[in-house]
Amino acid sequence: MAVANTPKNMEALKLQIIKTQDASQDSFNFPQEKSFAFSHEAIRNMVKALEFSDKDLSNEIETFLVHSGEEALPEVVKGLNSDNIKMKSTCAMVMIRIGAPSIKTVKAFYEAHRRPETISWVIEFILGELGQPLPELSVDARWDDKVIALGCAV
Repeated sequence: MAVANTPKNMEALKLQIIKTQDASQDSFNFPQEKSFAFSHEAIRNMVKALEFSDKDLSNEIETFLVHSGEEALPEVVKGLNSDNIKMKSTCAMVMIRIGAPSIKTVKAFYEAHRRPETISWVIEFILGELGQPLPELSVDARWDDKVIALGCAV
C-alpha cells in the first residue's frame, strides 16, 4: 500500500505543487502561459475567505484576485459592501491594482448602492488612486419629499 507524502507546512506544499507542475509541463512540452482563467466560484470563494484570513493569506488572495483581472471585478466589488474592514480594504486594493478596467465597475456600484454615504469613503479612495473624481449622484426629489413628509429615513 502506498502512503501519500503530505507536506508539514505551507512552504513545503507550495514547493510540491511547483515541482509537480514543472514536471508535468516539461514532460508534455506545454507552453508556459502567463494568463490563467479562474472560475467565478473560485474568485467568489477567495473574496469570502478574506473575512477569516491573516495578513499573509490576505496578501496571497489579493495577488490571486489581481491575476484574475477583469473577471474578478463583479465579485471583488461586492466585498466593498462588507462590514469586515480587512475584506473591504483588500478588495479596494485589488481594484486599484487592476487599474482602469475597475473604474466603470466601481462607479456603477456606487450609483446603484442604496446608501452610498456608507461606502463613499472607500469609493473615493479607489477612484482617487485611479485619478477619477467621485461621481455625482442624481437625487429623486419625489422620493425626498416622501421621506420628509413621513419624518423618517430609509
